[in-house]
Amino acid sequence: MRIAPACALLLLASCQGAGGRTFEPGTPSAPTPTRVEPRLQAGIDSLRQSLEAGEDEQARAILSRLWSLGPDEPSAELLRSFERVLGGRESVKALDLRLVAEPRELPAELRSRMPAAMGYALQLQVRNPLTSPLRLVPGPATLASVREEVSAGGAIVRSQELRPFQLNSALEIPAEGELRVPMAEFFLAPRDNELAVRLAFTLELRAGTLLRDGQELPAMRWNVTGSRTCAATQRLREAGAQADPHALLRSDADALALLEAAIAVPEERVAQTLADLCAALDPATRVDLTRCHKALCWLAGEALPEDPSRLQQWISARRPARPRPDLKLPR
Repeated sequence: MRIAPACALLLLASCQGAGGRTFEPGTPSAPTPTRVEPRLQAGIDSLRQSLEAGEDEQARAILSRLWSLGPDEPSAELLRSFERVLGGRESVKALDLRLVAEPRELPAELRSRMPAAMGYALQLQVRNPLTSPLRLVPGPATLASVREEVSAGGAIVRSQELRPFQLNSALEIPAEGELRVPMAEFFLAPRDNELAVRLAFTLELRAGTLLRDGQELPAMRWNVTGSRTCAATQRLREAGAQADPHALLRSDADALALLEAAIAVPEERVAQTLADLCAALDPATRVDLTRCHKALCWLAGEALPEDPSRLQQWISARRPARPRPDLKLPR
């Protein structure tokens, strides 16, 4: 990401680069036994395969079956290790982790120089719906940012940056509570020759540990919802409430007009607008696909194929499945 007048990013002290302190969590993979009763070997193998495939419900059922067989102490210790893996996965799955960009007031000097600039604070929000407090220690993490600039002529330029970081301390989340971890501060403002600039963040947390009810559990498969923030020209911001790309599709609007309509769509309506457009464009003529290509790229937040046939395949894959008619059997 370029540190430019249109966008500045400052990672806070809660994040460090590769030289920061590193936690050494225990390995969260399926345990390897030293000795297993022969009569339990097939079940242990099935349990391990289910865990590696991410089929936790099936793994839990196999584990219950193995306990019912009365394993000896070495085998029981192995089953307890599998239980810790499943317990950690279930706890992590229950959490709601997401990146949140909250508006922040900019310094007066910056506001005077860049009236259109908008300031934000990026935070990691962790919500714990469980009745037990949790202590989380994620492993090494990567914060990815994608910056998109739209020129006045409709060209979309993307740049990406990856930043490794390590949390300075464990995350203490109260029972049925919430914790917010400051991560970065930034501002956005389109340049004079731009229609909009957008910054999207994603966070990858690697395997770590989790303390619940006094038991340390391996924690993996973190799912963090990303954050996306856009700053557009005043004209497009004012058009946001009336933006309707569907109406433009029914007219002779050119590709730039469609792109501007897509930019004006509020962020909370982007996903639904993209789904509606994919439904409306199938089947679509090559002309419609060409006109809508840039608008679709903006709504999707990715570079889509320009070839109409490949673009049509991308659109078709995102259309909702049509309901099947009721099966009528002969009397």
